[in-house]
Amino acid sequence: MLCALSPAHAQSSDLEASSWRFQLTPYVWTPSLRGSITVSPSLPTAHVSEPFSDIWKDLHASAFLNATARKDRYVLHLDMSHVSLHKSASLPAGFPLEAKARIKQTSVSVLGGYNWELSANDSLDAMVGARWWNVRSSVEAQPLLPETRLSKRFTDPILAVRWRHQFNPQWSTLLYADAGGFGVGSHATWQVLATVNYQVREQLYLSLGYRQLNVDTTARMHSAWTCAWAAPSSA
Repeated sequence: MLCALSPAHAQSSDLEASSWRFQLTPYVWTPSLRGSITVSPSLPTAHVSEPFSDIWKDLHASAFLNATARKDRYVLHLDMSHVSLHKSASLPAGFPLEAKARIKQTSVSVLGGYNWELSANDSLDAMVGARWWNVRSSVEAQPLLPETRLSKRFTDPILAVRWRHQFNPQWSTLLYADAGGFGVGSHATWQVLATVNYQVREQLYLSLGYRQLNVDTTARMHSAWTCAWAAPSSA
C-alpha cells in the first residue's frame, strides 16, 4: 500500500504558495513479470514469466520509493525501484534443458515540470526528465550452458503527464503515464500508473492502484533485455 507522508494532493490555494511542499511515499508493488533475456547473439533467448500469484516465492529483494516537491506551479518528481528475483526460464525448441534466470533491476526516474489547474477539482502536471537503469541478469542451463551474465547501465530520456481529480475532500484519483527511450538508452520504455487515494488526515494519504513498467533494449544492444512488470500497487 502507498503511504504519503505529506500533503500529496494539495488544494489550489496551496499551489499559489511560495514555499516548497514535499511528499515522500514508500510503497509496495508486487509485480508479475514477462520478459526475455539474450545475453549473447550466439546463445538462445531465455523467456521468463512470473504471475502475480507466484512472485513472492522467487522474490529475493524489493524496495520502492516515490517523492514529489512543489513550489508555486513548478514540480519535481523522483521514483526509485529495485527488484531482485530468481526464476526458471524456458529456452527455444531444440534446447530441452531447464534454464535458471537471475534478475536484478534498479531504476531511478527524475523529472521536472509545470502544473496547470484545469478546474477547481482537476490539475495536470507535464514533466520531462530521465530514467536511469541498472539491469543485471544471468541465465544458466547446466551442464551444456554455463552461467552467462548480462549487465547494462543506461539512461533514457522520458516525457510524462500526471492528472489528478478531486472527488471530495477525502477521495481523489491520479493517472500517470510516461514514455521514452527513443533509441538513446533503450529502444523504448513506458510506464502507466492509476491510483485511488484516501486522505486519512492532513499529512497522511493511503492509495491503492495499478502500475506497469516496460523496457525494451533489443534494437540497441547485442545483449538484449525486454521486460514488462505489471501489478497492483499500494501506498
